[in-house]
Formats: sequence, C-alpha cells, structure tokens
Amino acid sequence: MAYLGKEIVAQSGSQSLKDYRARCLTVRAFGYMLLMERYQKAYLQGGKDGKGMPIYTEYGVNNPVDPSSATETYNFIKNDLKEAVQLFGESGKGEKTDGYTVATKNDIDRAVAQFLLARASLWTGDYATCISSCQEILAHYPSYIAETAYGIQNNRAAALAAGTDDVKADNNAFSCLQKNPESILGWVDGNGAETYQYGDFNCFAEGNGGLGTYYMRIDNRLYDKIADNDFRKGIFLTDPVTYVYPTDKKSKIIPKYTNLKWGATISLQQTKRNNQINCDYSTYRSSEVLLMLAEAQASSGQDAAAKTTLNSLLAARTKTGATALTCDTYPSMKGLTALDMVKLQWRIEMWGENGTEWYNNKRWNIPTDRNGSANHWSSGKTYSVDHMTYEIPIQETSTNGLWND
Repeated sequence: MAYLGKEIVAQSGSQSLKDYRARCLTVRAFGYMLLMERYQKAYLQGGKDGKGMPIYTEYGVNNPVDPSSATETYNFIKNDLKEAVQLFGESGKGEKTDGYTVATKNDIDRAVAQFLLARASLWTGDYATCISSCQEILAHYPSYIAETAYGIQNNRAAALAAGTDDVKADNNAFSCLQKNPESILGWVDGNGAETYQYGDFNCFAEGNGGLGTYYMRIDNRLYDKIADNDFRKGIFLTDPVTYVYPTDKKSKIIPKYTNLKWGATISLQQTKRNNQINCDYSTYRSSEVLLMLAEAQASSGQDAAAKTTLNSLLAARTKTGATALTCDTYPSMKGLTALDMVKLQWRIEMWGENGTEWYNNKRWNIPTDRNGSANHWSSGKTYSVDHMTYEIPIQETSTNGLWND
C-alpha cells in the first residue's frame, strides 16, 4: 500500500496499478474482518456499541493506536472493499474486463471483494449492500455443482470398501476446482500438497479423517432434517463400512453418518490408491453467496424474495428424476419462518466448510448445541455464544496499553 497510494494510482491511469491496489485493499479488509469476527462480539448481538480494532494504515513500527469503535472499524473494512470493487471494475481484468476472473479460481478479483463486502454487510445489518453485492456475484456464477460431482453418494460405499470401485478426487467438486463451477476463491494444487480439510474430512485418506479415525460425522438430528429427495443426504454413510487403507493395509471401520463430501479413494495427479495427499480446496463458493442473499432478504422483511432465492438452491440439490424441492415442499421446513428456513439450509449446504456454523451461530446469537445427538463426538455438550469471542491476546494488550480494559 505504501507504493499504491490512492492519488498515485488515480494519476497514473494504469489499469494494472488499479488491479494491484484493489487486491491489497481486499486483503487488508479481510484481515480486519477476521479480527472483528473472532475477537469482538457480533455487531448485532451487543458488539455495535463496543470496541473495534486499532487501525494501522502504514507498514512499519507504529506507535500504539487506540482501538476504534466497532462501527468505525467496520466502516473502514467496508470502505476498503467498496474502493476495491470499483478499482477491479476499472482494471480491465477478467473475461469481460469487469474485474471478474471466473475461470481462474485461485486469485483475488472483484468477486472476492464483493463476497467480503457482502459478508461484512450481513454482519452489520447493512442488508441493502449485502443484497446488491450478492446479486452481482450470482449473475457471474449461474451454475451449480452437479449431482455427480457433489461428493460421493453413499450407495457406492460398499463397493469402495470392497475395492471394486474407486472415486478420483478429479471428479469431486470439493477436491477438484475444475469440477466446481461455484468456486469463487480456492486453493489449486499443482505441487502434490494436501489441505487440512482433505486430510481431516476424507474418510478414505490416510490423514486424521480416515486412517487417524477422527471420522467427521454429521449430527444425526441434522441428517434427519435433510429431505429424502435432496441428494445432499446421500453424502453421508447410512451403514458402517470396513475399509483397508492402502499404504500399511490397516483395516478400519468407518462409522455411520461419516461424511463423503470430500471423499476420494484416488487423489489428484494419481492413478491408484495411495497415501492420498493431493487435492484442491474451495474457500468461497456461490452457494454461500446465495445463502447470504436469502438471509439478508429474510432479515429485511423480504420473505417472499428469500424463499424464491432458496428455491433455486433447493431445485439444484434435488435428486435427478424427482420433482424439484421448494421451501413449501421441503418436509423439515414446514411451519418455519423464512429466516429459519435460511438457517437450516446454511447448516445443510455449508456442512463442514470453513467453520461456517460457528460464525453463523455467533452472528445469530445461538449456541452450538450437541445435546441430544446420538453420534456426535461432542454429544451432550454445548458451546455457548460467550465462548465465541476470543480474548485479546496478552501479546497485544501488553504492547498497546490503550486497550486499558
């Protein structure tokens, strides 16, 4: 940012410099947004009148800065992102020279800036901005992940365990971004690397999620709320299977309700079962944008619009050959308010991704509750909203006495 001042970039007339400044603004805003989401109360749940963050705009050894208010901090974040959106639009970048690089999944572009602006706006109750940002993104990402690429369907599990079938990561949208038309930003593996998500959530991998037997499972109560004609229900095991891991030939029982969302028996860049390390990973995708849009609509009294938005997702997640699901026909959504419908679909669609349930629960002021779960590893436990606000680290407060409390 020291080399990309606003006036310098404007006077240069350079499209490249506009692109570079836009990327820097996006990353800076993202950093401050993460701090606010983690270290302060949710803005609409008591955080609005509290502190924000010390805002530093110059790189170097700075004198301590007094924490700004929460409103001032979020305004700083949103102003960075709004400028970034404008600069990306002027940069000439992308397939339509409008700042959207839809075909490139691993770069910071206008879609990423709009995504973060929508998210910051949702947290602060600025629903109009959230809606407009989401609608613009979705116009560039009209396609959904295909049923055949949405994880592994449970009906293949027995054959996978028997060794008579294989699923390549190349064919799973959650581990291969070429198969994921929804991906806005992600990790593209070109060097044989493994993400924690793949190692911890793929039950066929020789990481914690498989051979390490952590087996990430859906809460049975949420599973039961997924409609039978919703193919997302099929990406969880209905019966245990015994799987032999290829490297050391160890046999393990994979329990019921284990997810197959990131499932693959053969990783990227491989031709046979091995230690399963190669994968892509999608960080932000358009279904999350659609859910932000529906939540903003429902939260601003636009219930009919929220249901229409949800209906497009439900239709895309209906099993092939079945009548398209809607808010009115989805069994577990009967009698729910539009906002509660959105909350349920957040949990189903974004299951296991990016700690989304944790962030959402903090924003909605509800605990993460596993009481009554028959299978969850933390069954009987509740994670309270109070525990969702991190303590400011002593490393920070000891060097900046302006926190003072």
